[in-house]
Amino acid sequence: MNNIEISSIYEGMRLCCNQATQLICDADLLLNNNSYSTAYSLYQLASEESSKIRILLRLAIEKNSGIILLDEQRGKYFSKLFRNHLEKIKLNATSDQNFNELADKINFPKYRNDDSIQKEIDNPKESDLLKQNGFYVDIKDSKFISPKTQIGEIECKELRDIVIFRHSRMKEIMEDYFQQPEFYIKNFVADINNQINLTPPKASN
Repeated sequence: MNNIEISSIYEGMRLCCNQATQLICDADLLLNNNSYSTAYSLYQLASEESSKIRILLRLAIEKNSGIILLDEQRGKYFSKLFRNHLEKIKLNATSDQNFNELADKINFPKYRNDDSIQKEIDNPKESDLLKQNGFYVDIKDSKFISPKTQIGEIECKELRDIVIFRHSRMKEIMEDYFQQPEFYIKNFVADINNQINLTPPKASN
C-alpha cells in the first residue's frame, strides 16, 4: 500500500465510509425485523469497515509528512491492518480505550465499559467468532446451534450503539482532515519528534 497515491487514499477513505454506512443501514433493517443474529454480524462488519478509514488516514498522514520511510515493509504493515479482521477489531477497541482516557481527563461520560474494551483488545477472536456465529449454524458438544439462539436483541442493540458512535466519530475526523490536513500532519510530526526526544541522553564521561 506504500505506492498508493494520496488522491486514491482519499477516495478509499470515502468508499470505506460509505460502505460502513450502508452496512449499518442494512443491519438496521434486519434489526427492525427481529433478525438479531445477522444484524449483529453486519454491525460488526460495519465497525471493521469504518476502522479502515483510520488506517487510510494514518497512511495519508505518513505520506504527506514525509517523516517516515514508506518502504515495502511499511506497506505490508498497512495491508495487513486493512485486511485482517482481528487487527481491525483490536484497532477499534484501542480507539475506544483512547476515547475513555480522554473522557476521564475532561470529566466526560464514557460510552463503554473499560473492562469490556480491554477484553476485546486482549482477545479480538471472541468478537470475530460472535460475528461468524451470527451467520452460520455451529456445532458444539455434538449439537447443532442456530445463530438465533446465540445472539439476542439486547446484545445486538448494545453493539449497534457502539458501532454508531464509532462510525460517526470516524466520519467527523475524516471530514475534518479533508478540511485541514495540515493540522493533523503538524500534530503527527510533533508527536514523532516528542517520541524521539524522550530517548534518554547518553551519560557523559
